[in-house]
Amino acid sequence: MKLVKSIALSAVALATVATVPMSVLAAPGPANRPTFQCITPDNCVGPNYVAFNSFTNAPNYGDERAFFDGKLATDVQGKFHDVMNVQNGQELHLRIYVHNNADPKKTAAGQAIAKNTTVKVQLPQSKKTETFAVANIFADNANPGLVNDTLTFRGEKPFTLSYVPGSAKVERRLDGKNWTTTAVSDSIVTTGANLGDWKGCFEYSGFVTLRVKVTMDTPETPEKPEKPEEKPPVTPPKEVKPTVLPKTGAADVVATVAGVSILGAIAHRLFTSRRLARR
Repeated sequence: MKLVKSIALSAVALATVATVPMSVLAAPGPANRPTFQCITPDNCVGPNYVAFNSFTNAPNYGDERAFFDGKLATDVQGKFHDVMNVQNGQELHLRIYVHNNADPKKTAAGQAIAKNTTVKVQLPQSKKTETFAVANIFADNANPGLVNDTLTFRGEKPFTLSYVPGSAKVERRLDGKNWTTTAVSDSIVTTGANLGDWKGCFEYSGFVTLRVKVTMDTPETPEKPEKPEEKPPVTPPKEVKPTVLPKTGAADVVATVAGVSILGAIAHRLFTSRRLARR
């Protein structure tokens, strides 16, 4: 049972205040409100006035003062918890139990009906590794005018919670027998969602549900250094072999001329001797 810290407000103040500052609240409240007990599961005597969630041993719920809990949205069959360990990206299913404890047998006709019953959820506004949300239930003629409870969240890194638009619903038995599900205004997380009149007694108890998403700090991914521009490989220059040039020195020229002269003389002799042989 979440009775670590609470705030006590007078009935007059509660009738005019729609929310309670989260900085001073971390448990069900007001802590000093009158409570009621069932003598047996079939014998639960309530007050002769409108009061919400003040039975400490309701046969269908238990301690009604701890009326705000939650679980993972994907955990359809799982149990609800007062403390939730959360991770980044998870969607959570939050639940608020609503029961007008007024006993119709002890009141005049119509006096056991809560007028303009309103539910409001205050989500945490700052990033923390441990934080809580607050659920408020109030009505025009309730005493106390407002009751509240908290739901604690814990994470390995700082995180925030954001409402999933269109997810709020109310499940109740308007006729005391058959369950119906109706959409609830998104104002549930701002000014509060008005559920209208709510009859007194256990058969008219019900639940308001909504979903929130967890956004947790994650370490930044370091930027990869830019790769240097790849340059084409440098091909070493091919070895160029020197070209052998003809010899053109003075001595070479003389030798060449001399060789040509000798060959010319020999050819001249052969030509002359052939001419003489023909004569």
